[in-house]
Amino acid sequence: MSHTFSHESLADVAEGDLVRRLLADAHWRSRLLGLHGIPDDANDYPEVLLDDLGKKGDIDILVVNPSRPEFATAVQAKRIKVAAQTFQTGKPNRLVAVAELHRQTNLLVELGFWQVFSYAIVVVDSRTNNQGEYRYDGLTTELRTTINDSLTTEGLHQDAGFIRFELAQPIDHYPLGAGTFSIRLLRAPTLRPQPANVTNWVSRVVAERDA
Repeated sequence: MSHTFSHESLADVAEGDLVRRLLADAHWRSRLLGLHGIPDDANDYPEVLLDDLGKKGDIDILVVNPSRPEFATAVQAKRIKVAAQTFQTGKPNRLVAVAELHRQTNLLVELGFWQVFSYAIVVVDSRTNNQGEYRYDGLTTELRTTINDSLTTEGLHQDAGFIRFELAQPIDHYPLGAGTFSIRLLRAPTLRPQPANVTNWVSRVVAERDA
């Protein structure tokens, strides 16, 4: 049975847009960044280019108290998409991106940030699978097992933390509205002294973004 929905699919929200939406909402921001070890008074700076540190790419979220640039948290995030058709195919989108997520995260560890996290954000549109009924079922047991089996620390630097988030859109409501959420810490990061060149770079980023 097909269903026509009034709201866009959470699975169709682009990765960068998803992160920005999460950070813009106090409720979701606290879930994304309200982790043990991340200072409560830290600011977030999304999509920070690494060019001035001599590297290609960017930090998806730089989290730091502007007055304490020597304690910067760098977050790299990837979205794993579970759309309506995924419930038939059994193959979530971008599971292969986990290796790329870890590679990008490792770069941040090598640069020397105080702490580094790898975020796997699983977004689930289960509206069709729920047959339009008002219920809050997200992933099936089979899909959750498939995803969990792929989210390992293999290839991830031993000092990087790894977190799995799951956001579900089980009813026809706007993305990140009425739905379910879970978080699982797969590994905590190791805190390390941050080199002076990185701290100076963080200070410049903060000054430019807060100007």
